[in-house]
Amino acid sequence: MEMQEAHESAKESLVGYLDTIHGQMEALVTAHLAACDQLETQKTDWKDRSILRLGMHKSGNHLQVKWFTIKWYGKGTARKSVKGSIRKSPNEDTYSMAQLREKAQEWEWPLVEATEIRLGILRRQASFVAKALTSLRYGQMALDKYAAWEPKAQD
Repeated sequence: MEMQEAHESAKESLVGYLDTIHGQMEALVTAHLAACDQLETQKTDWKDRSILRLGMHKSGNHLQVKWFTIKWYGKGTARKSVKGSIRKSPNEDTYSMAQLREKAQEWEWPLVEATEIRLGILRRQASFVAKALTSLRYGQMALDKYAAWEPKAQD
């Protein structure tokens, strides 16, 4: 029974850690969007507005924060937006700074750069925690599989 309790305790700790990382990511994304909105209110021309946006997604133990672009078409109140993706190398924890620099407005670049560096650190932490949860699950599966082979205690 000790093994089961240890497993549950470890799982709860790792899930709690992942939730903490998710909370930090949410706070960072919210702060970035608020700062961009504040700076953007000073811009009157559509061409001076930011086309970069951040999106978050959580599914199970997987956390994802993605950059994407918004392009506006049409005039006045009839404007429509179209989202475009920015590719990230699967082997990297951060987006290419050159790609982000190309898409960012001059006034928002320092904010985008600082946000992406922090997000890269959080993405890396989240990937390690998710791998640890997977390893923990496989360890429990192995324990369950071989539990039938254990000799029974004599009373």
